[in-house]
Amino acid sequence: MAKTNPEATLVFSGPLPWTASAACQGQTSLFFPPAGERPETRARRESKARELCAACPVLAPCRTWARDNRVFGYWAG
Repeated sequence: MAKTNPEATLVFSGPLPWTASAACQGQTSLFFPPAGERPETRARRESKARELCAACPVLAPCRTWARDNRVFGYWAG
């Protein structure tokens, strides 16, 4: 039986209200790296993600949620 890390468990009861206004909707591949991603490719992907986040109207709640939940991937600039 695999052990789970309770700190890595995301806790929410449904869609987060602020996500409906997020600029990143539908762009999952920009924020979560594929396996074996090269450093140069990662730098380009994260630069694009950073630009999108900088102009996002829900940057603050996204950043707070990501920090509170210790999420994987690139979140909130």
